[in-house]
Amino acid sequence: MSQAIRALVILAVVPLAIVASLASVLAGQSINPSTLNPPPAVPPFTCMGTGGGAICEKDIPPTPYGPSDNQIFCGTGANAFDTFDSGVESEKVTRYYDANLNLVRRVIKYDDDGQWTNAVTGVSVPYEQHQNITDVLGVPGDLNTITETTTGVNRFVLPHNGLLALDNGRLTTDPNGDITFASARHDILAYFLGNTAALQKLCAALAGS
Repeated sequence: MSQAIRALVILAVVPLAIVASLASVLAGQSINPSTLNPPPAVPPFTCMGTGGGAICEKDIPPTPYGPSDNQIFCGTGANAFDTFDSGVESEKVTRYYDANLNLVRRVIKYDDDGQWTNAVTGVSVPYEQHQNITDVLGVPGDLNTITETTTGVNRFVLPHNGLLALDNGRLTTDPNGDITFASARHDILAYFLGNTAALQKLCAALAGS
């Protein structure tokens, strides 16, 4: 092999060696979240290199919240009342970044033991919610290109009344927030889409009837 050809081979191999070295350094090593695109919005996240990108994780322990107005109204006229939401929620958030440290996927595991309360009388109905939310970015790093898929269950049950309301199955929305796929039953979504009868049993229980 001539010296000229040998020099070209060395020039071609060295950058690859540098890249491989950087990848091995990043794998398992802590990464400053501010170097990621976009960085996690709400700290604290623990971010580590994977060799082919990065992963950031955050665990939110069970935390009380509310009461907060959930903008769901029951009844009509003088019998109308607002409803409030309160409970204890926990989250595990995982963010995945590619080799260019651009966000490509975000997964949220959400658990909630809560209750809705009649804002006038204080009558309440408990619920349990367990959901997995997966966001996939059509353009790495661009939060405006997210396709979101939610799976899981949110159920309202009283011992002597049975199932009062249910959201379960799968729901997918495009980057504009429009629903592109829905399976199973989505009572709360149906309410916000104009079908107030979807929460009729829950409203009746909250009214004390």
